[in-house]
Amino acid sequence: MASPDKERAPQVCSTCKARKKGCDKRLPNCGYCAKRDLVCKYDTTGFAKEDSSTPLSSMSAWSGEHSSECNVDRIVDFQVNFVLRSVSTTVHEVCERYFDGVHKWLPVLSDTLLREAIARAQFAPSPPADLSLLILTMCLITIPEPAVSLGHTPGQVTTEALYMTVKMLFGQVQAIVPTSIRMVQASIIISAFEYACGRPDAAYISMGTCVKMADSIGLDKCNDTSDNDPMSKLKAIEAWNVWWGVVILERIVLFEALDRSRQPSTEYPGPNAYLPLDLTPRQPFQPKPPNAKTFDTPTLSNINATHISTFGRQAQAIYLHNEVTRAAGLPDSNESKLQELKCLDDTVQSFLTHMMEVHTWEQVTYCGVVASSIRSLFLLHQSILALIGSPPTDHAQEHIAQSSRLALDTASKMMVDVSRSHRENLVNADLLPICCTYNLRVARKHIEGRSNHTGREDLADDISALLAQEKVSHAVQSIYEPPPSL
Repeated sequence: MASPDKERAPQVCSTCKARKKGCDKRLPNCGYCAKRDLVCKYDTTGFAKEDSSTPLSSMSAWSGEHSSECNVDRIVDFQVNFVLRSVSTTVHEVCERYFDGVHKWLPVLSDTLLREAIARAQFAPSPPADLSLLILTMCLITIPEPAVSLGHTPGQVTTEALYMTVKMLFGQVQAIVPTSIRMVQASIIISAFEYACGRPDAAYISMGTCVKMADSIGLDKCNDTSDNDPMSKLKAIEAWNVWWGVVILERIVLFEALDRSRQPSTEYPGPNAYLPLDLTPRQPFQPKPPNAKTFDTPTLSNINATHISTFGRQAQAIYLHNEVTRAAGLPDSNESKLQELKCLDDTVQSFLTHMMEVHTWEQVTYCGVVASSIRSLFLLHQSILALIGSPPTDHAQEHIAQSSRLALDTASKMMVDVSRSHRENLVNADLLPICCTYNLRVARKHIEGRSNHTGREDLADDISALLAQEKVSHAVQSIYEPPPSL
């Protein structure tokens, strides 16, 4: 039986400290907070105390007899703590920023499981290396004021330096520590960061590693559990969300692949696959009755179903995009290609209309779903116009071409409205789903083409709005290579 001391935090909680109350330091919630139903948080700058004997980025520390897993935990812990101090943040602040921003469109982490792991790590000699690395990747994708000085001293830490540190540590940990779900989660976040920063090729390579790790631990098979333990069910749900995150993000990354022959490494779940959940943070997990199914969500093909999670809708949007990509890749000589694209146009527009009418619009909540659907419309109608050619050969094709041009105008106008809305109402750029950045550039190019063709000067304001949002979305892009041309 564990001693009472091991069940207590090493310091008082932030609530008791602020109110100057006696804190019993119990975990996960102290007695004072539990009795009053208050939020109880044990805030630390990092996981463990600083070990000044371990030099930052010391490659010798990874060699020979020092390469034991325990020593890896200690080294990674020290380096992560060093970085967090350098950028003037804490583990608690990193988690808050992540779950308030990125998590809204990429819910591959359970807030409950992560905070439980952090609490347990406070009593270990060093937290597990994969947990420390995961926290560092969360810091990377959420750190404010990218590409400028982030430390106490001007020029001390830049986003580029932080990115290189994360990549270096990830490679070292991956070579020594067994693959885990935290490593897969960290890889997803790194890929999302690279894509959002205009480096789709780097994101593509990172996703390749991510897919292999996810496959090696069988995440694609974690879609059910017979265990009645609530935490086991929550772990199964998180694992299934992580697999969906791999599948969805790989396809989002391929949106911008210069080599159009690239195909996803993962097979998209079938139409009867259970949809992922949202893993809403700061809400207690509600265990289901014993013997109840872990997953009772609608399946992928139920486009018009209600009570579908936001991430589930994202899965459906990417499923439709998958179908559009497949149809667009058919040979032009295929007589059914045009008809199939037109049928998919009806399906995508019906899905998008359903999203806008049925679901109460909340800022950001369904932004990723709408962005993916708009991306499908861009690809679909660009493919139709390319297939018909210019000029069309008959009146029927001219009518289809005109409809596609109008659809592209509408999609571009939607992106202009999105840009202005985000510029007026959002402070944090990381609330934008990463696929929005692609749509911004496609919409801008389309409007620029229309402006040059028609001579309409009033389109200049729309172009300016898109350019302004691109700069916000790619705030860190200046330290990397420019995005590929469309």
